Amino acid sequence: MEYLLFIQISIIAGASAAFIRYSTAILIVPILILIWNIEPVAAVCAGLITDFFYLLFISYPKIKQKTIDYSLSIKMLLLAMPAAVFGAWIACKIPGNYITVLLITGLVIIACTYFYLLESETIEELDQTIVNKYGATLYQTQITKADGYYHRYSANNLAKSSLLFMLGGLSTGMLALFLGKYSKNLLLRLSEVPSEVSAATATFIQLAVTLIASLICIFMFYAGESTMNPDIWIIVLFAAPGAILGAYLSLLIISENFLNNANTSIPAILIVLALLLLVKVISA
Repeated sequence: MEYLLFIQISIIAGASAAFIRYSTAILIVPILILIWNIEPVAAVCAGLITDFFYLLFISYPKIKQKTIDYSLSIKMLLLAMPAAVFGAWIACKIPGNYITVLLITGLVIIACTYFYLLESETIEELDQTIVNKYGATLYQTQITKADGYYHRYSANNLAKSSLLFMLGGLSTGMLALFLGKYSKNLLLRLSEVPSEVSAATATFIQLAVTLIASLICIFMFYAGESTMNPDIWIIVLFAAPGAILGAYLSLLIISENFLNNANTSIPAILIVLALLLLVKVISA
């Protein structure tokens, strides 16, 4: 591949990081398969590694602000991590067309989740409900932020949340796709965790499962269990900085209102990518 193409991949990674603010792989993986004919397992591996650096970058402020519930993260990762390992192992074993079909399904599902995102007013109401419910004495967990502000709550229905994060881990390992933006408020919606803590904790969980899935893909490649185009390392070399730069510029110059308006078009983009992948599979 020409270096011009790698620069284009970097721009795509940056754009997805800037406007989606959830994952770069959601665009990189299907585009690598569609335009550059990278084999699906290699595209997934490149997407995972790029996503890891992107998630590491956006997790740093959350770690610094102390908004992550690490105890809750560990509970969710007890199922999500093994699922990610299994998913990555499966991805390296099954034929590429199967991965593409699963990717089509994943893109459609994630597109549908955009219709179930919580409105900002609903999020504020749920946050206030948590404050009113647990008050000063009924809470089991207190997260004290770096600025001294604290969140008090009691995480409930952890079995449901854990199951969904397990599915997210499996999807991450196989397809480099997590749960979409739905994961941001999953713990708020199901387990009564404040929105700020819910979003930060979900990002940390996604970071952890992306890391383990990336390591399994790399291990399988060097162990000879998977054949991947060596160009994936050059792809990552260009895509990862592009994703980080896109995320940085997004935080600086793009408002939340603009993103909310832009996000209405993302389901359509994902559906178009899914249809193009379907055409590619049928015509193969």
